[in-house]
Amino acid sequence: MADTITTNVGASVALLRQVLSKDRFERFAPQELPALARKIKQIAAASPEFAVEVYQSVFTGEVTEDRQTSIGSSRIFNLTSNARQDFEGARWSLKEYFPDFLATSPVEATEALIKAIEGYVARAHPRSEHLEELSFSVDSTIVHLQPDHSHIWAHDPHPKYAEDADELLSQFLIWLKTGEESAVLAAVNHAVLLCRLGVLWSRFFMAAAERGGVLAQRLLPYAASPEFLLAPDTRKDAIDLLATQYDQLPEPKRRALETNLLARPFDEYVHPELGPVRS
Repeated sequence: MADTITTNVGASVALLRQVLSKDRFERFAPQELPALARKIKQIAAASPEFAVEVYQSVFTGEVTEDRQTSIGSSRIFNLTSNARQDFEGARWSLKEYFPDFLATSPVEATEALIKAIEGYVARAHPRSEHLEELSFSVDSTIVHLQPDHSHIWAHDPHPKYAEDADELLSQFLIWLKTGEESAVLAAVNHAVLLCRLGVLWSRFFMAAAERGGVLAQRLLPYAASPEFLLAPDTRKDAIDLLATQYDQLPEPKRRALETNLLARPFDEYVHPELGPVRS
């Protein structure tokens, strides 16, 4: 069906979407998801929106069973695998295609990245109950920040042995730094409306601090928000971006930011007495 998706996109997507349903995932994910993911290029070309759903499903769902499966049908070379390894093939296919997805459909690819990372974090780094989501306003837009302890588990932006959605995140960071400017800005404009996790915000600030220019100017108001400057998951990269662009802030905004930060409680820090000291 994925091979002929362009003949009738709507009908084909409706049929293929059944593969992502909870019932079919639980029963057939090791067989069906790798086959679907191998056709992600055709799917993304015909319906980038459905490609987002594929990324979300593959990186949110999990197959843990190790039941033996067969590779091929040869009676001479009877190669075997297991259900978990078969399903990992779907993630491999999506990671291989992701740079091309960013090049052809940057906005949809960015949304796919956000959904994939949310699924990955829920699986691999479930948040503690005390980590409440923050909601605040930046330039009259409501922004969300979900602490996720990524300053611990994602401190390396390009891990040597990335095997899951963290490899997508590494690819995305490279693209943010080097991609075509208008495409990156379009993706960021879409992302700030959807982004929640601290690990995602930190990568946006990291890329903007290194790239500078229009991207840094676009994200500066976010990095200058006390919520991002004080949160452990975003603090370092928000400060790095702010440091590169601080002179670009109008004097009233600088004064307001300093006043706001100095008024914040620092009781939770290791050396709270150093928090409100002016240099």
